[in-house]
Amino acid sequence: MKYDHTPLSALFPPVLLSALPPSTQYYVAHVSYAQWLALISAPISLGKNIVNVVQAWKASKVLVGVDLAERAKERAIQEGRKK
Repeated sequence: MKYDHTPLSALFPPVLLSALPPSTQYYVAHVSYAQWLALISAPISLGKNIVNVVQAWKASKVLVGVDLAERAKERAIQEGRKK
């Protein structure tokens, strides 16, 4: 694909590139469009995955609590029948 190896500098007019600070010009000249998208998307993806893990952990805690309550209720019913 065209954008896999094309540096970002090819996508911007030279006037815009000269207005950027020198350190930014270096990255624009050496980073491809695909790499730039990956750099932008990585923190968002990482944050989303952390949120998903926390939600799964909380959901499992809720399910364990419901299961323990149901077992205790069933145990109480069984003991009431035995007496």
